[in-house]
Parts: sequence; C-alpha cells; structure tokens
Amino acid sequence: MVWLTAGAPAADTTNAARTVGIETPVALDLPRADYQPRPLDDRTEMILRLGAVTPATNGLHHYELFFMGLEPGRYRLADFMVRSDGSQPDELSNVEFEVHSLLPADHDGQLTDYVPRPFPFLGGYRAFLAALGILWAGGIAAFVVSYRKKRGPVEMPPVVAAPSFAERLRPLVEAAAAGTLSPDGKAQLERLLLAFWRDKLQLPDQRMADALAQLREHTEAGILLRALEHWLHQRGGASPAEVTALLAPYRQPAAPPPAKGTAP
Repeated sequence: MVWLTAGAPAADTTNAARTVGIETPVALDLPRADYQPRPLDDRTEMILRLGAVTPATNGLHHYELFFMGLEPGRYRLADFMVRSDGSQPDELSNVEFEVHSLLPADHDGQLTDYVPRPFPFLGGYRAFLAALGILWAGGIAAFVVSYRKKRGPVEMPPVVAAPSFAERLRPLVEAAAAGTLSPDGKAQLERLLLAFWRDKLQLPDQRMADALAQLREHTEAGILLRALEHWLHQRGGASPAEVTALLAPYRQPAAPPPAKGTAP
C-alpha cells in the first residue's frame, strides 16, 4: 500500500505507481470526509475505488483507495473524485498516480506468433507427472530387488534318513559282543528283536519269555538270539564281520507273512 498526504508539495505526492491492469491500494489523508469516486464511463483511463474513510489524528480524514490504470500515464486524483455536492476537488490536484506499461514504447501491439515445437509432448506438467511416476515405480522395483537379494535363496536343511532296523541293532549287538551291554540295553535289544520277528512271522500275543524261547528255536531268528546268549555267558566277542553277518537278515525288507497252515 502506498501512503500519501494531500496538501504537501507536488513532488512528494505523485509517487503512487503501478503497471497497467494491476490494482494498487493507496492510503491518503485528505482534508474533507465527503470525497467520492467520480462515476465511470467507457472512456475512463483509470478505475478508482473507495475502500473506507476514517478520521485521522492530524485533523484530516484517512482514505483507503484502490486504483487500476488502463493506459500508461500520470493521473490527478482531483480528476477522478468529486465532493458530495458534485463539484471537482481542486485541492487534490497535487496528488497524482502514475501507471507504467511493461511493453516498450515502440511496441506495435502485435502478439508474438506461436511457433510449435518439434516435440510438444516433452516438457510441461504432464511430462513432470510422467517422470514422477517413473521414479516412483523405479523406486518400488529397486526396493523389491534389493529385498530379494538380501534374503537370498532359502536353504533347506539336509534330509537325514532315519536309521534302518539293522543300524539300530548294531550298537546293541556290538556292545553285547564286547561284553559291555547293560541290562537296559539287553532288554531294549530283546524288545526290538521280538517286535521285528513278531511282525515278520505273525506270531500270536504271548508272554515275552515264551516268545523269545520260540524264536530261539527258529532257524533264522534264533541265530542272533543264540549268539547273544553265548556272548552274555562267555565273553568271547565277535569281529565286525561276524556282527555284520548276524545283522544281514535285518537289512532286508520285511517279507510278506506266510500263508496260514505253512510251517515257519
């Protein structure tokens, strides 16, 4: 806002300036409170609008005005305001507004010709949005690739095959052959042998002692049982080859049960 005071020398009251078509607020202290903008007509070169009038502390009256020049030049405030009786306020002749033009003085008023660009799709707001979308998608893709590289392939733990029946028997048999088999180990070995031959020979349910006695007389099952009893009473021991030979029947898959009425 430009602040001016009427009644001061003309050189101090003509500095309110603006470019053509831009409205500018101006604050003025004027001697009367009844000034009004002069009614406009089609030939006016400046539009003046009154905002508010309030009493000033210096005995004057504070005016808030807005002016917008339609043509460049200097304009006297007295030519655009009137008193309440319609007379021209000559006391305001020393207050002037100046309106400048952005165009040079020798401008012919012609508009600049539009020259189409060879690639009109490049640049501008749409190109900016497209670039922003590409950056966003690229950032997401880079994050996914980086995340997968950090994780790497999932290594599956090695599959450990369950020990065969012969492998379960071997440490117990070797301990029996060495004379170091504990009573618990002997009981475990007997339970394993009894379960194996009971399923293979389809033996009926009976006491463990009776079943072991029956198996001890069996041609194939009795070999290991009799060797165990021999090692328990006479610690002669057995070589690894002998232990391997004794466990040979237990490495073979279980044979189908014999038909009813056939001898074991």
